[in-house]
Amino acid sequence: MKIKYDIDTTIKFYQVHLNQKEERASRLKNRAKDRSRRTMHWNRQQASKEQAVLS
Repeated sequence: MKIKYDIDTTIKFYQVHLNQKEERASRLKNRAKDRSRRTMHWNRQQASKEQAVLS
């Protein structure tokens, strides 16, 4: 009984651990996506400013 309980808790612990890892990975991916989107937007603004100066 004790051994089965240990195995169950170990499995639960690893499931929680894996879930946290996946959440963290997807959060990092989203943050990177967000950053590239912001950079793109900023670059577009800079380009339009330079265009205005040139014209």
